Formats: sequence, structure tokens, C-alpha cells
Amino acid sequence: MKNIVTLIVILPLLFHCNYSLAQKKTISAEVNFVEESAGTITVRSIGYGKNKVEAIDNAEINAMDVVLFRGVSESSQKDPLLTTNSGDIKAKNQEYFNNFYNGKQYKTFISSAIPTTKDMIKNKGGMKSIAVDMKINIKALKMNLEENSIIRKFGF
Repeated sequence: MKNIVTLIVILPLLFHCNYSLAQKKTISAEVNFVEESAGTITVRSIGYGKNKVEAIDNAEINAMDVVLFRGVSESSQKDPLLTTNSGDIKAKNQEYFNNFYNGKQYKTFISSAIPTTKDMIKNKGGMKSIAVDMKINIKALKMNLEENSIIRKFGF
């Protein structure tokens, strides 16, 4: 009897923890190359959130993460601006990345962010998603990383 009561108490907790973890894992690398021109790259990024503003912010962060730490295939920016080990870089430059993401400095490198659809798509768990086409100023982003000594200038 004691085991049954314990099981009844623990099972809902396990399902709740699993559900909570699934909800927090909203950042993804769903970023695709669209086009590029001198110093800029246009990508389509999928963002998740409870509302449109949150989902667009998430799409912008996903795109910046891919440019910085993964690279955008089928473009001249196929190599990441930084190493693929994002944890080490973010730990070494904690103040910069705190300002970059939490201070929303990344938005200064995005010239435009236009949702591709009017309505959001409903997903499991109450989250909604939207695709956003955005233009990222790669040249200005590189210069900012160099000025803040995150990366070295080419040839030095």
C-alpha cells in the first residue's frame, strides 16, 4: 500500500518535470539561408513563444546563435564567426554576451525582421511559432566582435 501511494505521488511530479523541460527548450537552430549581399545576410528563422513579440525575439536570437556559433550553410557565412563551443566563449566573455542577449544589443545588427505569415502556428504545449525573414549586418557584427576583443582582426 505504501508503494502505491508513493507511486501516485511521484508519477505526476515526473510528468510535470518532463513537461516543464520541454517548455523551456524553445531555442532551436531552425535557421535557413535566403540571400546575401555586400556585408549582409538574409535568413529565415523559426521562433517560439506565447505571443508574436516573444516568438520574433526568439527567432532573432536563434538566427544570431547560428551565425555566431554554427554558420549558415549555402552562404559565404558557412563557417561560424566564433567557435562552435558556445559554452566556453560565453563563459569567457560573460559580460559581453549578457549585454548582447539580455540587453538586446543583437537587435542593432538586424536591419529588418519581417514575419512571413500574419498568424502564428500553434504547437504542442501551448507554444506558438512563427517564421521570420531577417537581414543581419554581418560586417557590423564582425567589427563589434573585434572591438570587444571577442575575435581577433584578420592578419593580427
